[in-house]
Amino acid sequence: MTQIISHGKIPVQEVQISEALIIELLENINVGVRSLRLLGEGYDNMIFLINDSYLIRLPRRQVADQLIQNEQAFLKKHGKSLRIAVPEVLHAGKPGDTYPFHWSITNFLLGETAANEKPNSGEVEKFALFLKDLHSLENKGMSHNPHRSTPLTNRVEDMASKMSELKSSTELITPAIENIWAEALTEPRVEQETIIHGDLHGRNILLYNSRFFGIIDWGDVCSGDPATDLASVWMLFQAPEDRQRFFEIYDASSSDIKRAKGWAVFFGVMLTTVGMVNQDSHELIGRFALENLAQ
Repeated sequence: MTQIISHGKIPVQEVQISEALIIELLENINVGVRSLRLLGEGYDNMIFLINDSYLIRLPRRQVADQLIQNEQAFLKKHGKSLRIAVPEVLHAGKPGDTYPFHWSITNFLLGETAANEKPNSGEVEKFALFLKDLHSLENKGMSHNPHRSTPLTNRVEDMASKMSELKSSTELITPAIENIWAEALTEPRVEQETIIHGDLHGRNILLYNSRFFGIIDWGDVCSGDPATDLASVWMLFQAPEDRQRFFEIYDASSSDIKRAKGWAVFFGVMLTTVGMVNQDSHELIGRFALENLAQ
């Protein structure tokens, strides 16, 4: 639910989203509300659970309106072709007099986020093949995302500041982490962009009994470097042999792995910073990634 942005503070919502508003939206499409509960709030969207069965996903600011349209289009076109479940768009709401943005109703995927639980080693193949399938989808017409489609070299100034902050307040930024980041910056930009999830951290990955059960929050789906998604392996698997097996199954090149490590440093630093500011589980995910990279 959270797009990572450098300052770390949750932006102020630009529209008031109330239970009364949601009930009105649902009544307009003949959905009766027996129960309604806020399930989560990120930088871009608020998520409510309807009747313990469905989710309504509502952008809380203008920038997310296009993102939710991108998500709807991707899920409708490709959702059923992926080997790990993704949300199914049951209704695509449009802007109206009472609410100015597009919105979605989807099914409710059960599970624990990978922020709090980690997959077992037997899930390596499933995750590698999921990403291989995703990155093999037809890329024609897929838009770019200003936060996810840009190369790592565009992050240098911001990362220098954030790494310096973490180096002074934690022991996470080791020489190994600094070397990984520096090496990734020397890699040529990827020649063949693919469809990427773009925000594949632990809060957007659902597990059930330590097995992959769902991948959520496709708002950042775009055309970009597949290494952006491959970075998630350091957020999920602690054992180096599991990560090695992942890259073998995915058939990653040495350049893919170097860029993925760079993206993992980026996500690790940004998630840790965001989590420390907001005192939430992003910090756990970021620390886990950086500690795994430093092994």
